Amino acid sequence: THSEENERLFIAKSNVFRKLSMYDSAYVCMDKLQNLSRLETNNNLLDKAFVYNELGQLYIQKKEFKKSEEMLFIALRYAGILNNPLLLEQINKNLAINYLASDYKSKHKVYNDEYLTLNRKVKLMEQEAVNNVFNVLNKQNENALLKQESRNNTVVYFVIAGLLLIGLVGLLVFVKNQWRKKRLKEIIRYLEISRSNFVNMKPSKVSTTKKIVIPEETENIILSKLKRFENSKKFLQKDMSLAVLSGQFETNTKYLSEIINKHYHDNFNTFINKLRIDFIIDKLKNDPNYMHYKISFLAEESGFSSHSSFATIFKTIVGMSPGTFIDLLREEREKSAKKITSHIAY
Repeated sequence: THSEENERLFIAKSNVFRKLSMYDSAYVCMDKLQNLSRLETNNNLLDKAFVYNELGQLYIQKKEFKKSEEMLFIALRYAGILNNPLLLEQINKNLAINYLASDYKSKHKVYNDEYLTLNRKVKLMEQEAVNNVFNVLNKQNENALLKQESRNNTVVYFVIAGLLLIGLVGLLVFVKNQWRKKRLKEIIRYLEISRSNFVNMKPSKVSTTKKIVIPEETENIILSKLKRFENSKKFLQKDMSLAVLSGQFETNTKYLSEIINKHYHDNFNTFINKLRIDFIIDKLKNDPNYMHYKISFLAEESGFSSHSSFATIFKTIVGMSPGTFIDLLREEREKSAKKITSHIAY
């Protein structure tokens, strides 16, 4: 009806104004909508759900979180009756935003988790819809080809279909290769600069405000010991700590911590972790056997107390998981071997 069209027009306008951050204009649209006095008499549950969801979002912008909550719960009830996953996803997301903004952390977690669950469900539905359309189109194409088999131009249609398929496969292969090349360049670049970034780092020449006054002679002695420590494998010891290393250096923890922070721009734990990660990367690069070992063995070998801590720290420092790193390194090694073989054959 004309009234329903006006109602939907106001909802659409409000949505557009809100997305453009023109909240005053959005409020005007919703006021006009409410003045139609049809919300309670309208039997279209989908329209009601959209209206209350829009009102809930606008009240969030006005920081009227209680009113927003009321509107969104009404919208949630109607969307639940309709069992509309897309609308339920939007409403749960808005409720999560409401509770986050109003600092109700427990409620935020509940509705944010529900939103994430629905988000995954919606994506699966969208993928299924795409697959269904593809299957229908594919079936139609197959039927068309079968019909054309009885005609003189059957060969033409098969050629066209073949060219399209080849083009699609070629495009997919090209995109995949481009992505692989990009990842390989990233890994090669990292392998080239990793050691210079945190193992062969020279002491900083920049003068900084000292929190602790350390005699220059003492500082130089500790720096010299740190350099020898880097070239040793003592950092692989699982019980290595600031206190332990300070004892070995015959100095106090404050001096050692300050010097590491000043010259390496890291705290003690990060300093040790970088040495350990660099150690295992060097093993992976230079000893092919290490690429066949389990992640738990690599963690043990590099001095980490657990598989999970090793994987987390590795990804933090390198930017990718150990498994991904090893896969890309293996691929790069195979690629290099093929190049060498082809050059020899040539």
